[in-house]
Amino acid sequence: MKKSCVLVSGGAGYIGSHTSVELINAGYDVVIVDNLSNSDLNAVEGVRKITGVDIPFVEVDCCDRAAFRKVFEQYEFDSVIHFAASKAVGESVHMPLEYYDNNLGSTITLCEAMRDHGVRQIIFSSSATVYSGDNEMPLYETSRTGSCTNPYGWTKYVCEQILRDYVVADPSWSVVLLRYFNPIGAHPSGLIGEDPRGVPNNLMPYISQTAIGRLECLSVFGDDYDTPDGTGVRDYIHVMDLARGHVAAIAYMAEHPGESIFNLGTGKGYSVLEMVHAFEAAHDCHIPVIAGGGVYTGEDIYNILQLGAEGVQMGTRFVATEECDADPAFKESYVHARKEDIEIIQSPVGMPGRAIHSSFLEKVKAGLKRPKSCPFNCIKTCDVSRSPYCIMLALYNAFRGRLENGYAFCGANAWRTEKIQSVRELIASLRKEYESFSLRDRLFPNKG
Repeated sequence: MKKSCVLVSGGAGYIGSHTSVELINAGYDVVIVDNLSNSDLNAVEGVRKITGVDIPFVEVDCCDRAAFRKVFEQYEFDSVIHFAASKAVGESVHMPLEYYDNNLGSTITLCEAMRDHGVRQIIFSSSATVYSGDNEMPLYETSRTGSCTNPYGWTKYVCEQILRDYVVADPSWSVVLLRYFNPIGAHPSGLIGEDPRGVPNNLMPYISQTAIGRLECLSVFGDDYDTPDGTGVRDYIHVMDLARGHVAAIAYMAEHPGESIFNLGTGKGYSVLEMVHAFEAAHDCHIPVIAGGGVYTGEDIYNILQLGAEGVQMGTRFVATEECDADPAFKESYVHARKEDIEIIQSPVGMPGRAIHSSFLEKVKAGLKRPKSCPFNCIKTCDVSRSPYCIMLALYNAFRGRLENGYAFCGANAWRTEKIQSVRELIASLRKEYESFSLRDRLFPNKG
């Protein structure tokens, strides 16, 4: 009996390589295609060593129609698992056009090749980023989608819609949309795993690279979430469990034409610090952690250090110091700010940030501050034709105290600033607060 053959696009990547192993172990023939833009041939060799199968590999860009069609002419596929995509959320904010071009283009090219060669079964590697941020937890397959917070999420959302529309056009197709939460881990052999190029975008490789000394420390931003230890909570799923989910989806898809949607997660969240401590316990090592975001008082510092952090990053408190070289008007904007004045804004480069409400921001919202030209060419991702204002001029004007022509970036606690003081005075007050709460815990260890 002929084995079913699966095309795995992006199969040299993290999830793709692990899924390829599980497919082979389950009795499928596999062909990996990948352009190696964010992956490595070592992963393919790892798959071959683990399975003992000389798995075919074709280096091809899924957006290259002519080259991709040759793959379909060379092999006879029964189904496709589509992993190939750019996937860094932060990068997508800076490079939206590139992300839409690659992620949508590769999906359309793949579907065209499938249609022309009679392949009607596809599993799409989607993401929980397609869900709207206003959903109640936990997330279900029926939870609201859209209102994505970044271009990467929107590309997944639109690709889902493309596949959904094609199922309507041709009901003989079987489409399974798998929405991942946070994959972690590696194959037990250690031959394949997550080893990103450059600075990692995900928590576990960041922890791993810190453990081996490739990175100096792990920076954790946010310590005041409504969680047991104040750090962010995510649903982490082991990559091998995720891979087995794809194998199960292949079997399911063969019996269920039309569209099917499945979340792939565990349903249980773990905080950043819980993940760090679990890694430390498993590997008998220490991960240096620097906490930042929302750190304002000596009590905050004490509580964070008690949780195991090596130190903290503080920014907001030091703006309103005599030594800060910003104009006094800039500092005074912190002193006079109310809690309701702190707002989330979208900068021209695409990243959200906090700022103190101002007349300038009102004019931006009204569309009255659009630049006529780019005076600096400082950020390649800032498009003057679409930018609501020049961020360099806005920040420089604010720094020089000209707040009618700029605005003050700030932290969430800027409104708590009461006065401008020296760094010496600030450090002394933080130390006093720290020692006070340290003494309280020593005297009353069971009191919150």
